Amino acid sequence: MKKIELRKVMSAVELLQAIIASEGVDEDYCIYVKGDADEISGDTRCALDVCPSIVSDVEQVSEFVRLNDLELFSYGPQFNDVLRNVLNQPGNCSVEDLIRALNYYQDNDDFLDF
Repeated sequence: MKKIELRKVMSAVELLQAIIASEGVDEDYCIYVKGDADEISGDTRCALDVCPSIVSDVEQVSEFVRLNDLELFSYGPQFNDVLRNVLNQPGNCSVEDLIRALNYYQDNDDFLDF
């Protein structure tokens, strides 16, 4: 498994290509996005960082996430489930397919069949 660079803001396409090449993300990491966290596109600015922790019922994010004004998009386990689902579909998986599947999962809490 290739190592993905943490705390580096890049396009969704770049991040997802790196994640596909490394066969998923560590379950302790989350995907954060700049701007609206409800839906991503290929040029959405994203980063991989540690998941938020809860301290006294308050969500605590890293300084990197705060300084870059990032919003939580996906937890590692959920992202890996969507990735596995896309990779197990007939045909070749493209980054665009993964983006569609992630957005579908965000909206429906269900997997997209191709």
